[in-house]
Amino acid sequence: MDLKNRPIPIVANPPTAIEYSHIPFDFEDPRGKENLVGTQTVGIQNGKFGNAQANALMPEFTMVRESMIFMLVEVNKVLENYGLELVSYEGYRPLAVQQLYWDRIYAEAKAKNPHASTDELDKLTARFVSDPRAFDPQDATTWPTHSTGGAIDVFLYFKGTQDHAPLTRDVEEYDEEMYTFYYEKKQRDGEALSEIEQQYLENRRILFWAMTEAGFVNYPREFWHYDVLGTQFSIINAKALDIGFNIPAKAFYGFAGDML
Repeated sequence: MDLKNRPIPIVANPPTAIEYSHIPFDFEDPRGKENLVGTQTVGIQNGKFGNAQANALMPEFTMVRESMIFMLVEVNKVLENYGLELVSYEGYRPLAVQQLYWDRIYAEAKAKNPHASTDELDKLTARFVSDPRAFDPQDATTWPTHSTGGAIDVFLYFKGTQDHAPLTRDVEEYDEEMYTFYYEKKQRDGEALSEIEQQYLENRRILFWAMTEAGFVNYPREFWHYDVLGTQFSIINAKALDIGFNIPAKAFYGFAGDML
């Protein structure tokens, strides 16, 4: 089936980044010792989010677990059929950057919900970023998924260019339009899509299924975020998507900050 015509699953109540700490972790699994490798080694271009302070603290290239590199190559083979290619934004993310993102999105949630409690604001913020405040490199319940090197943020370029294929109106605006299935739900509910929204829908489908069929697991609240099976976050998202993943009993990709 043409990926443009293959709907993305609509997840009724997607998990958030505050909910995966209970997933058990296997410290003895040898796969957890996999190296970090830059996506530029297989010709994937690098992009940057619009936070100059964060960008200055990030590695020069997008660093991910080695097995993901081969999977990304397979994704690009599929995307080539659509005149597209991946652009990678962030893989491994230092804790200082994670804190910057948490603080920013928390402040935005507070501005939009001035009467919300601290607990409510934490939950709103955790829709779009893992909480780094209690981080302990020895405690698997405190690891933001990007700190494992097993997560990656990806977008689409038209092949051979640095021109983005349309996926969203503004990736810096954290709201429900960022949910991977947002335009699927809108269409299901009988709302007409504009011409540009139809492009968002089709390009999200292409990205979702190309990544999924290569073995990645999408976070349903962020169309750009994918984990390799083996992170704690991948396990709860694979269960939520319920589309036949071979889900491991325990996570094995842990904190990767000492691998750089």
